[in-house]
Amino acid sequence: MRTVAIVQARLGSARFPGKVLQPICGTPMIVLLLQRLRGARRIDETVLATSADPRDDQLAAQVQQQVRLVNDPVAISYVRSVGERIHSVTPLSDRPFNFYIVDDPEVNAFSLPGGHIYINRGLIDRADKADELAAVMAHEISHVVARHAIKQAEKAQEINAVGSILLGNNPNALTQLAAQVLAGGAMARFSRADEKQADDMGLDFMYKAGYDAHGMLDFFDKLLAMDKGGNNAVSRFFQDHPGTNDRIADIQGRLPNYPSRQGQIVDDQGFHELKARV
Repeated sequence: MRTVAIVQARLGSARFPGKVLQPICGTPMIVLLLQRLRGARRIDETVLATSADPRDDQLAAQVQQQVRLVNDPVAISYVRSVGERIHSVTPLSDRPFNFYIVDDPEVNAFSLPGGHIYINRGLIDRADKADELAAVMAHEISHVVARHAIKQAEKAQEINAVGSILLGNNPNALTQLAAQVLAGGAMARFSRADEKQADDMGLDFMYKAGYDAHGMLDFFDKLLAMDKGGNNAVSRFFQDHPGTNDRIADIQGRLPNYPSRQGQIVDDQGFHELKARV
């Protein structure tokens, strides 16, 4: 495993006053302040975290102070089992991930660096099959694996605030950043390219985990129909997950790579018990 330096800076940036991110060994890299990495490995074109820091949980703790979580142990156990089944086939399987149900009727889900995955109660209610829930969770896990939140924060020039949180332990900045996450701002809205990558990786992960990849197409088709019908419960999902029509077409084109096979999971009893409990 190759160990690389994480931060290299120089003074005098117009974009980041006092600091400029520099390529390391000729490869452009984004400061991984939220993840505080001590090592990295390259898989395809994505640099993935291989070590965790307790401070990764700071933002998640702030978010959890600002939302209401479902505490039903049976419901949480099922969501965790789906999440861990998918997480186990990712390049970050050796790092702990955490899975939560948010007591919110909106159809939405989001993730945070450090492996924190949040699924709204409203999304579970709208899913009809276990593979549809698995598709959403695989998508959000993929955002973490691909470090999309870190990249989005850097592009939005919010990295200075992130740095002050972790390097200066600024609790006010941390609270503000958590509020932005929940409002659909910082680290919550990704580019169409990031969403497509999360779809592509998610299809692969859910299929390797034993789920029917058609679940992703089924769920997106359903949400798009709800949105066209004027259902306000899905409006936030489309704000946070742009380019849905193009993404549906792309998923359709990729599904032949994931043929049906004996024993794959389309639905199970645990999923319907989950729906009944939340």
